[in-house]
Amino acid sequence: YQTLSPYGSWYQVPSYGWVWQPSVVTVNAGWSPYCQGGRWVWSDWGWYWSSEYSWGWAPFHYGRWSTYPGLGWCWVPGTVWGPSWVTWRNHGSYVGWAPLPPYCGWSSSVGLTWYGSGVSVGFGFGLASSSYTFVSYGNFGHRNVSHHALRHDHAATVYNNSTVVNNVINGNNNTIINHGVGYDIVAANSRSEIPKAR
Repeated sequence: YQTLSPYGSWYQVPSYGWVWQPSVVTVNAGWSPYCQGGRWVWSDWGWYWSSEYSWGWAPFHYGRWSTYPGLGWCWVPGTVWGPSWVTWRNHGSYVGWAPLPPYCGWSSSVGLTWYGSGVSVGFGFGLASSSYTFVSYGNFGHRNVSHHALRHDHAATVYNNSTVVNNVINGNNNTIINHGVGYDIVAANSRSEIPKAR
């Protein structure tokens, strides 16, 4: 709590208890997690969000994000590390992702859960199109991926013609691996080289 305090504010909300909101949310009303201030990197654990924020080590790899009335995007702390806590959508020309909501969990025996029960690869977590960032496959590897995000009206059309891909698995030593839409399809359609990391 103290480590993140200089970069945002803590609020207590009825649904989740203590949540943290980065200051960038109050400065940029269009800000959303896993969109600005970072990029996607292919790693040994699948798609990893490489944040440029000094506080990014925690909110993009532990816990979940949610929009809260009157506040906007807030982070709900968690204790399980993952390369990114997002759900993916695949469209013929576009790839989309959205932060997984707080009631999404993880179990080493069943994978992703919703209110404690296992979910299928195509489960949508009740997320609307407004929760997703969509970019063309060609721009997915761009350093400033947010500059290529579709406008909300276009994103809604793409959302309606896309399918969910919750390709999150349990690897060796109980590591969480988020394959999402898969490296091969992204690399084959990207205009820039997809960065890799161990």
